[in-house]
Amino acid sequence: MPVSTEDARKVEDHISRTFSADDARGRAEAIRRLFVEVLDFDADTGQISLAAAPASVTLPETAWRVAQLDGVKVLYIGLDTPETDRVRKAEASASARLIADQLSSEDLLLAFTNTSADQLHLIWPDLEPARPSLRRMTVERDLPRRTAAEQLAGIYSKRDKRPIRVAIRDAFDVEPVTKEFFAEYKRLFEAAKQAVTGFDPSSEEGTTLEEREERADENLHLFVQTLFNRLLFVYFLSRKGWLTFKGDNDYLNALWKDYQESAEETNFYRDRLCHLFFFGLNNPQSSDLNFRDRFIETRIGRPPFLNGGLFEQTALDRRKNVDVPDETIKPVLKDLFDKFNFTVMESTPFDVEVAVDPEMLGKVFEELVTGRNESGSYYTPRTVVSFMCRESLKGHLETRDTGLTSDVIAGLVDEHRTASIDVAAARRVAQALGEVTVVDPACGSGAYLLGMMQELVELQTVLFNAGADAKSLHDLKLEIIERNLYGADIDEFAINIAMLRLWLSLAIEDQPPIEPLPNLNFKVVKGDSLLGPDPGPGNYGDLFQARAHGVAAELAAQKQRFMSATTGKDEIKEAVQQLEDDLRDALADVAAPPGAVDWRVTFAEVFDRGGFDIAVANPPYIQLQKEGGKLANAYRACGYETFARTGDIYQLFYERGCQLLKAKGGLLAYITSNSWLRAEYGKLTRRYFTESHAPLRWLDLGKDVFASAIVDSGVLLLRTGGGQGSPFPAVDMDRLPAKTAIPPAKALWGETRPEGNLPWSVLSQAEWAVMDKMHSTGTPLRDWDIAINYGIKTGLNEAFIIDNETKDALVAEDPRSAAV
Repeated sequence: MPVSTEDARKVEDHISRTFSADDARGRAEAIRRLFVEVLDFDADTGQISLAAAPASVTLPETAWRVAQLDGVKVLYIGLDTPETDRVRKAEASASARLIADQLSSEDLLLAFTNTSADQLHLIWPDLEPARPSLRRMTVERDLPRRTAAEQLAGIYSKRDKRPIRVAIRDAFDVEPVTKEFFAEYKRLFEAAKQAVTGFDPSSEEGTTLEEREERADENLHLFVQTLFNRLLFVYFLSRKGWLTFKGDNDYLNALWKDYQESAEETNFYRDRLCHLFFFGLNNPQSSDLNFRDRFIETRIGRPPFLNGGLFEQTALDRRKNVDVPDETIKPVLKDLFDKFNFTVMESTPFDVEVAVDPEMLGKVFEELVTGRNESGSYYTPRTVVSFMCRESLKGHLETRDTGLTSDVIAGLVDEHRTASIDVAAARRVAQALGEVTVVDPACGSGAYLLGMMQELVELQTVLFNAGADAKSLHDLKLEIIERNLYGADIDEFAINIAMLRLWLSLAIEDQPPIEPLPNLNFKVVKGDSLLGPDPGPGNYGDLFQARAHGVAAELAAQKQRFMSATTGKDEIKEAVQQLEDDLRDALADVAAPPGAVDWRVTFAEVFDRGGFDIAVANPPYIQLQKEGGKLANAYRACGYETFARTGDIYQLFYERGCQLLKAKGGLLAYITSNSWLRAEYGKLTRRYFTESHAPLRWLDLGKDVFASAIVDSGVLLLRTGGGQGSPFPAVDMDRLPAKTAIPPAKALWGETRPEGNLPWSVLSQAEWAVMDKMHSTGTPLRDWDIAINYGIKTGLNEAFIIDNETKDALVAEDPRSAAV
């Protein structure tokens, strides 16, 4: 139901009363009035004991009952210790369980304030699954709250016919916020590309006008994307309270207001943002500015030095005649930052915030900004990312000497159960996770890198509670970035977003004085992941141990220096380049062509130890024969066993992923089209898996995973080495009841039985019994001595499959086409 401006304003007014209350009783009363006077709930009173909270969380003695409606109970919990100045999932889940046990309520809606009482968290918990999930809205004292006010105002009113649970579910649905943010971001991005000048084709390299125009458009796109990335990062930092201007935490708006009042400044980008980016956040002295120069301070305040590369001045920044009109910046501040509720926390499948979080930057990139859908790239939903990361981590831990059974490992990874894990085992598992190497060879905007970081952070935190050694969240994340995560992508825009999200995830855990951000140039790299030589152990044998080990070790040391360097970065880069050249000489066999990732050299520190432990990815889906066989021609001579000219590029990513892993025991978790299971071109992939590796599980997801994709997809989990072609568990989600959880319960799984070059079927155990009976009593059609011909067949995909640009043109010509 549409929300009126008046209703949203009333919600905002009552939230303000919560922040102005003096104590827990006053805040409980303010929240009670919000629900009763604005949202039509009935008042409730009394307190609920939280004294039985587990030792791992810190809760107050009681929760306050404030309102109720049709079985939904609303309670307020005011956190009040230094450990709870952030409302963590652990405190929210523990409170929900304790309250539910005492009230026997069908549903709870919990309102939390942190210890400083400058944050209000409204949380809708789901306690049914073994691992509880939360939906939350967060409002902060001095920051915009339009999104939360509108969502809350829509919960309930006497004019609304929806059941209260449906209204709450809708209010805590992040998708409408996501879609609105996508649309606004794309509009502003495209408007900025039209307004920014200084990228004339005549000044670009290229032998033809078409080449120069293409290069100009690429440079303009990269410049605008970098500008938006920097503005978003600055805004997220201001949300952390790290940036103030003349005492105002709303940093960018404060700069804008001061600029508007200045008589001598004429361009906000040149007169304010360039000073901020290049002389504040990443100044040439590589430290916080010495503010003897009052001129700079009057322009940008006192920003901290951040390092990391995001604010380093590039060739595009140094271009002459580039002009960014004020009309480009103002809508970003007013129509994007002021309009939406932003959070610096990345949501997980088990704790989703109704706000713009850093993950949305990845969605914007993949689905709206660069048109990667047309190149076969799609943004993977976080539930699928989490499932794939957990499955691969379980497989990895099963290969390590932890002393734990598979069931105990599954309980730890999936449900965070530690009852069967003693202190010694917890330390062994923590060490195994601390040493794991994870690669995404098609990393895009970093969904899997961030997803794996989230899983590792949560597991290490749980293991700490079980007796492993403690680390701060900032130190833990930094260590995971340094030791565990690696990525590559052919798209420079993707690499920029992936780095940005890693920096944001790290920055949100930091506390003043702020640590410089790490340099990620050698962790997430640009290049074609498929074009370089085979990085598998059989391709270089014992060369690392014989001649290249010393070079690889020195390379690792130099890269480690570079990651934390704030000065002398160019010198370290030159040293790395020289060592990589030496390594190529030592591994002299096949030279990597220009633009390719030479995995053995680029990540020598990993291959010196035999390869990666885990490869996890959502590779692009592109038919190799498209565009006159351009891709087929490019990869035909690369030596792939699974190459088929009529096949798809994701098959080559499967093989490259296996090559990147350790020869035995490496874990691959990919989500791809499921066509390889049955298509003729997939028989080489099927043979490769059965003869060389051991598929562990296939989860067929059908069409509903990617909103903008037309292919059926599925997740394959595979262990390198083996190759016995044994049956393995499999399930088809399209054949299960709607909204079945991912992954489904064990009882719902069937299996796949690989048979030579034949298509692979996903059948239940009962269906396999029927098939066995049919095979034992009949003759398969393939064994009959008859010829089977095609009927009508079309191969003209262009008549049925169109890109977004063609779709938009058809709809513009005839709006009725939109329904088709």
